[in-house]
Amino acid sequence: MATPTVNAEKDLTETDDRLILGLFVSLIFLGLATALVGYLAQGTNVLADNKATALILKILIGAVALIVITVLANFKALDILQDHAEGLMKGLTIFFLAIFPVFFTFFGIAALIYNPIAGIIVLVFLALPFWLLMFKLIWPAMKRRIEFSAQMVKVATTIVTNEPGMIGVGILQTLFTGIIMAFLAIMGFIIRYTLLYNNENSNIGLAVQIISLFVVYWVGFIINYYFDGVNIFMAYQRLKNKDPKIGQGFSRASKRLPAIAGYAAITAIFILLLKLAQFVIHLGETEEGGEGKSSGTSELTLSGLAWSLGSFIFKLGFFLIIGFLAFIYYLLTFFVLPVIIIRKKSLKESMKESMNLFEDRLWDILYSEMGLGWASFIMYSFTGVISLVVGGFYGYYAYNKSLLMAAVFGIGALIFAIILTGFIFRPVRLSTITILYTYATEGSQGLFMVPDELKEKIDELAEHPRVYRPNRRRRYW
Repeated sequence: MATPTVNAEKDLTETDDRLILGLFVSLIFLGLATALVGYLAQGTNVLADNKATALILKILIGAVALIVITVLANFKALDILQDHAEGLMKGLTIFFLAIFPVFFTFFGIAALIYNPIAGIIVLVFLALPFWLLMFKLIWPAMKRRIEFSAQMVKVATTIVTNEPGMIGVGILQTLFTGIIMAFLAIMGFIIRYTLLYNNENSNIGLAVQIISLFVVYWVGFIINYYFDGVNIFMAYQRLKNKDPKIGQGFSRASKRLPAIAGYAAITAIFILLLKLAQFVIHLGETEEGGEGKSSGTSELTLSGLAWSLGSFIFKLGFFLIIGFLAFIYYLLTFFVLPVIIIRKKSLKESMKESMNLFEDRLWDILYSEMGLGWASFIMYSFTGVISLVVGGFYGYYAYNKSLLMAAVFGIGALIFAIILTGFIFRPVRLSTITILYTYATEGSQGLFMVPDELKEKIDELAEHPRVYRPNRRRRYW
């Protein structure tokens, strides 16, 4: 199968972009580290001490080297996904499907040694049914859809490796979100303190907290959707074999800001309602628990245990319902942002089209999400292990074989790898959503950058290869 690259061969500019990005990120963190060292050393003679200077230089050199290695490891993980996504996802799925059959098989074999009858029962009635269930029913049904999600991830990783500016947008998104959220947290504290100081009206306090929480959610979603819209536009342009500029992405997202703000408000209200429901349930349990404890904790009765078990089951069921509602909302609004950014439609039309596409492409969406889950697992594992090992070795040998410094540098490198992988994987996810939306609305012919043989493969594997028709009669809405 041909690798879904824009060009037949990778040129040197791709590697140059990666190195430039790595050096850019390194300079940012080097500047922060230098500023921190300067602040800590201010007013002291720590830099006059040769040992202290050597220690600081080792930390800075190690930090820069680990940052560059982590950036390159992430891009290598993207290359691995681009070339071997299908095989890796199939292998991981088979591995997890085989866990229960293998467990019961070994358990049955072990039982045969001590009790042949029990061993035969386990093998015949547990191990064998699980083998048949997993690999005669579940795996054949999943195989084709896993292959489809692998193709989506392949094209998405190709877009990101050829458009590293999307990663830069993700870094700006995180920094901007952190600054704005910190500002809102400070302002919220000041407002609550000012309004509630010497005010015993609990209703006012609750209203202020709800409004503050809504504002935080709303602004946070606006920022995230805005930057996500920039990356969606760039992914769509790259998918059309164009050379997008970051400025064009910001221009498109800025023009669609009213619709983005409306979408963010709907999401914020929905999340806030779920949080309030959780708060009410928690408050009710606290009051009931307090009443139960007031009667005396020395008596451990059967009714008390039954009440605790019932409370736990109720709480678990409630949180499962909350999670299910959040997941349904996520699926229904899966394509809202691409419609707003790419088609430039109103919020109402975007919500309607997203729900219609949800009906048409439910299984493609679900298995694309599963493919993204496997892709994130591969990227985080690959970069995390490399960063942990390299950081540990550097700390161990740079500081006279100190196990403490090996642990410090290893864990530090692992944490940074997790953060940076999040920066890089978010554009992969957004690119996958953009590809799936383009395929659903324009068909495989809309995927200009994808080779013809891969288009045929995607059409063969898709749940519904037909193109979306807005006026088709809907089953649910």
